Amino acid sequence: MSSFVDGYQYDIFVSYAHVDNTPLPGAEQGWVSTLINGLRNHLGQKLGRSDAYQLWLDTTEPTNAQLLSKRQQNISESALLLIILSPAYLASAYCMSDLSQFIITTGVDAGRIFIVEHDYIDPDERPPSLEHIMGYPFWIRDTMTQQIRKLGVPKPNPEREFEYYQRLDDVAREMVNKLKSMRQTVHPAVENSTPMTTVFLASATEDLIEQRSKIKRYLIQQNIRVLPENSTGFNPNLTQDLEQSQLFIQLLTDKTDGGYALFQYQQAKQANLKILQWRPQFIDVNSITDQNQRDLLMTDTVVVMGLVEFQHYVSQQISKWQQMEAERQHQAQFLQQIQQQTEQDIVVFIDANPDDMSLGQQISEVLQNYGIAYTLPLPVTPQTKAAEIRKDLKNNLLYSDALLILYGEATPEWVRGQLWEVRRLQGNRKQSLKVLAVFNQLSQQKPPLNMNLPNMRLLECSSTQLTDQCLQDFIQALQQ
Repeated sequence: MSSFVDGYQYDIFVSYAHVDNTPLPGAEQGWVSTLINGLRNHLGQKLGRSDAYQLWLDTTEPTNAQLLSKRQQNISESALLLIILSPAYLASAYCMSDLSQFIITTGVDAGRIFIVEHDYIDPDERPPSLEHIMGYPFWIRDTMTQQIRKLGVPKPNPEREFEYYQRLDDVAREMVNKLKSMRQTVHPAVENSTPMTTVFLASATEDLIEQRSKIKRYLIQQNIRVLPENSTGFNPNLTQDLEQSQLFIQLLTDKTDGGYALFQYQQAKQANLKILQWRPQFIDVNSITDQNQRDLLMTDTVVVMGLVEFQHYVSQQISKWQQMEAERQHQAQFLQQIQQQTEQDIVVFIDANPDDMSLGQQISEVLQNYGIAYTLPLPVTPQTKAAEIRKDLKNNLLYSDALLILYGEATPEWVRGQLWEVRRLQGNRKQSLKVLAVFNQLSQQKPPLNMNLPNMRLLECSSTQLTDQCLQDFIQALQQ
């Protein structure tokens, strides 16, 4: 039997103090066992089958380091933690170890910890990690005497304890909702560390069902969401599944026809997904007479290698996508932050000599994308007078809020001259420059400036590096 949520050995790990499960007079079994038996029935009804999920419940306390280690491993491989909270639970070292291990694995904000309150616990006595988690109280307080009465003691009474059965149903319903949510997204605990990757694993012919299952298990172990659920046959949700995916994986053999397999590939290509296809080494493509089948097996996205090698290849490609997606999201967040925080009346003077005007235009486009105003030097023509050039330079240096001098094709003498001019005019400015920076486009033949004015920033960028990445420090400085 497999778990309901892919990638986990158990759907529910039950953590409780064994003293709370000691049968009382008049009861055939302990309070915890009775509750879990009722919970199993509700879960099976709500999930459709009694074996649709995996629940771990120990019957003995861990008595040695080996058993405790196995217990902690089971916790790490469980989707949900169900705590039977009581004074005995808080006093139990291994119960506290259960909680700590689960929090280390999943955190406390993933909504994966459920609390059944076996007894009333003062809020101040709760562990800090459980302070904000609502429990399901299996006790009631008498409105007249304010005394606490436990439900289900010594065993549930269906005629007088409606609250017990209602709350048991509530626990089951909420746990099922969480399991279904996790089944759709797979491993929500890792969503904050890396971008969630969804892979479309194309349906396979019968000779590849086992290989497809191996690839699927491997992907799930790597915290990858896999679509669709079925391994063979027509997928009525093909378009929707492809829209949710970032990569398309397809396993091919000489038994793969040029019909539906080709259609899946074409749809993935139309959806602009990254495509990874595999075929084994023993296939003689030239012996295949069907043109569509042969073309599919010979596409430039097909790799020929062992299945284990292909698994590692897929993992590498997914890692590359995740890195690119993380950088894209970071860039988008950075852009949004800059657009919100940068003052709209800041003007940046991009000081470029004629040889670096092309670089200046690229930088101006980056600044414009961030909502930052800019000015470039006056265009120089044969008719432009020297006095006009000097006046334009002076105005830019006096009235701009920030200065970015470009050291690309310009000579070091020209850049140093611009810096000295900034130094000369600073006494005439109403306010100091918000940011003074030199954009140094690195080159092996370029001599160093050997100059560093007070508060001057040096942005060093290779000729192949993206301009907006080089400018991030400069742009961030504008908002300080």
